[in-house]
Amino acid sequence: MEAPEENANTTEAKETPEDNANTSEAKETPEDNNHTSEAKATPEDKDHISEVKVTPEDKDHTSEVKATPEDKDHTSEVKVTPEDKDHTSEAKATLEDKDHTSEVKVTPEDKDHTSEVKVTPEDNLYTSKDKVTPVDPTFYSRLEAFKLSESNLSRFNYPRPHKLQHDKAELHNLADQLSFYKVIPGPNKRTCKRCELTYSVQNNGRPALKVECVYHMRRLAKTRRPFYPCCSGKISSRPCKRAPLHVTSDINPNNLHGFLNIQLNNKVSEPGVYALDCEMIFTTEGMDVAAISVVDSECEVVYETLVVPNAPILDYNTEFSELTEKQFQKVTTRLTDVHAKFLTLFGSKTILVGHGLENDLIRLKVMHNHIVDTCHLYPHPKGLPFRRSLFHLKNDYLSSTTFVSGLKCRGDAVACMKLALRKCEVNPFEKRSWKILKTF
Repeated sequence: MEAPEENANTTEAKETPEDNANTSEAKETPEDNNHTSEAKATPEDKDHISEVKVTPEDKDHTSEVKATPEDKDHTSEVKVTPEDKDHTSEAKATLEDKDHTSEVKVTPEDKDHTSEVKVTPEDNLYTSKDKVTPVDPTFYSRLEAFKLSESNLSRFNYPRPHKLQHDKAELHNLADQLSFYKVIPGPNKRTCKRCELTYSVQNNGRPALKVECVYHMRRLAKTRRPFYPCCSGKISSRPCKRAPLHVTSDINPNNLHGFLNIQLNNKVSEPGVYALDCEMIFTTEGMDVAAISVVDSECEVVYETLVVPNAPILDYNTEFSELTEKQFQKVTTRLTDVHAKFLTLFGSKTILVGHGLENDLIRLKVMHNHIVDTCHLYPHPKGLPFRRSLFHLKNDYLSSTTFVSGLKCRGDAVACMKLALRKCEVNPFEKRSWKILKTF
């Protein structure tokens, strides 16, 4: 039977899958606005169906298998017209579609992927290795000779366990010139980390007065003719930087609570060597950890994350930390989460390596007995209280071509581990073999 002249042309044999209307050899879905059958097509159908060609204006495509009209993504056995924005086929998925289901590889530009392999969602955790490579016994035994003794840990003001409270720390040598910390001048007084002026704070830790802070970004270079490296200004030159308020890194030695003592952790019994470094930002409570990187003895990252401080943030310290407010918009990791991860990595036989590690540990609220500090591993020629910066140590002892992408603390942690390996005459680039070399 031949149908009267209509907008849609139909045939008895087969219908193409490119039409808005859902067609099949047996039955059609009633939800479709355009209805077709083997015998007759409705006059409302604007699209044409023929044995040979389908018009490119059709945006929604169906196949021989019934598809619901609510589905925006269509799967077809035949080639789909390029005008269709949402295409899914057995061969390729387009980039415009945010939700793809395909048997083949999905493009990395797609935010939401559904494939045979499960893709983990975006997480605060940048890197976390489930299985860590065991440390080489030769490296471990050699590094043990460079650990700081208990007397030196106290001398250089590493946080030490309180005699009565297991989660409280003590600092034994704050009055000495070797102390890295500045103690708060009074209950409502603080010393500005930048300009070194003493200012008043409210009970919530915010500056009592909104006074602009003017300062030099770099410390005075004490050469024959002292100057500021940040602006090459003389000792009497005006400060070259400005900030809207004062910030502090002062500590309150009577408020060292919430510390984790790794030495008491019996969940990790194997020997290990890890280097860690942190980036700090300024809060109402002083200076807090905002980013941390931990690398193993092969200089591979095993844990890295941003951390949201418990106190309100005053300044992201971008000049030194390279962190910005935008990076923390979706971060939920807290210091307690970092402590929980540490308990899966560090134990009583773990050696921690770092540069000026006492500052990192007190901000991390961590206590440990086995410490190797590159400050003392490579001492200043003038002796204490002078210390060589990590920047100069990298320039003097490590390859100038070494570059580590990612967070700034990642590169510093890798540098500390390489300096430790160099001191023990171990080549970190000969994995598993650990060839002994005099230099890199």
